[in-house]
Amino acid sequence: MIYICAVLFVSLVAMLALRGRPLRWRLVADAGLLALYSTTFWLQGANPLLLARAGISIPDGPWDKALAIGWWVLAARLLAVLLRLFLGHDRHSREARLFSDLLSGSIYVGTLLIILNFVLKLPIGGVLATSGIAAIVLGLALQSTLADVFSGIAVGVEQPFHVGDRIKLGDHIEGRVVEVNWRSIRLQTDEDDVAIVPNSAVAKAEIVNRSFPTVQRSGKVEISCTALAPPAQISRLLREAALLCPEILPHPTPRVLLTRLGERSNGYAMVFSVADPNEFGSAKSALLEQMRRLLHHAGLLLADRGKDGAQPGPAGAADMLRQTIVFESLDEDQIAHLAERVAYCRLEAGSVLFTEGEVDATLYIVADGVLEMSRKRPDGRDETLGRIGVGDYIGEIGLLTGSARAVTARAITNACVHVLRKEAIAPLLETEPAVASAFEQSVRRGMTLLQRDVAAQTDRDDATAGPLLARIKSYFHF
Repeated sequence: MIYICAVLFVSLVAMLALRGRPLRWRLVADAGLLALYSTTFWLQGANPLLLARAGISIPDGPWDKALAIGWWVLAARLLAVLLRLFLGHDRHSREARLFSDLLSGSIYVGTLLIILNFVLKLPIGGVLATSGIAAIVLGLALQSTLADVFSGIAVGVEQPFHVGDRIKLGDHIEGRVVEVNWRSIRLQTDEDDVAIVPNSAVAKAEIVNRSFPTVQRSGKVEISCTALAPPAQISRLLREAALLCPEILPHPTPRVLLTRLGERSNGYAMVFSVADPNEFGSAKSALLEQMRRLLHHAGLLLADRGKDGAQPGPAGAADMLRQTIVFESLDEDQIAHLAERVAYCRLEAGSVLFTEGEVDATLYIVADGVLEMSRKRPDGRDETLGRIGVGDYIGEIGLLTGSARAVTARAITNACVHVLRKEAIAPLLETEPAVASAFEQSVRRGMTLLQRDVAAQTDRDDATAGPLLARIKSYFHF
């Protein structure tokens, strides 16, 4: 009896110590304890059922029954752990938890009936009859919960999604699946909320898996433009807007569709793809922002109409200078003075505007098209930093200090660029030296703006190399 008590005590301590431990630890411990229990029965000439063989008496005392109960509990635990390890072998193991829980429950129920009937010698016929009546009552009381459970089983069998997939349920709920359990699934939405959806609602809803067969996702945005603009021009501007969004994939190529013709406005749709469904929201926002900016500078946005309904034309040199942060402190006369000295440069796709290391005291403002910025890496390969489009400018540090270019600028579409050289602003600084201080403040503010981060980062290091105002005064000799 002392030996049996010691075995029971060791097994109890081991079970309590292994709570919350990895399944493999529990598997090894349960297998060892089961072997210890089986050895104890073998030494006594008994078995876990405690059934006497013909003409042979076996121990059948309270401690022996406790040992038999422990053996069956350990066997059930070992089988349940093996089942969970088998079903949870792959990366989508959390979807299999529902099945492993059901099967584990069945194992424990069967083990309980064996213990009651064979170990404790209790009649279970009445228990089974009573349990049938109780099951009917509970089934009626828990119809909603049972509907969620069996719907979860049906969804789990079909497996339309896995944990980590991005799905859309019906017309309103979309997010990434973070948990699947007995009663519901949990979705993390784009707003970082957690939506808990009952399995019965999931089974009835239209399920769109954004992550299958690939995680790449396609979508579209729609916009209205004045009917006076040629559709070819609008399509070109919308494609350039897609080129300015780094999250949008170049393949498949973004497409522009003419969706509606009207007397005052036409409807267009841009179809694009992203590599990750979780990037779709930010890519769509960036695309809409770029579309609006390009159409605004081209004078084709409906919202830019005047009170008389007239549509403004494309932005000219003066408008471009006025919207450039470097010149925000200048008055209208000074802007007009600089606009008269702005040159115009046309570039074909693939042409280089300037190269890395080149000394070029010139400010460039993109009037049309898209430019790509790149620099040489230590291993000699080109590293693309980003792209700039209509309304963006680059080169303010070189214009004011004469420093060398930190990047190479290349046109990836046919482009037009406003060119403002040092000679154009030198007379202004000679007559009004205070403008230099305003230039210095405007340059530093322009370096911090997120919307021109690609252009600003190319000159940011050079802007911090010594006092900028002193360098401007030294370069212009005043």
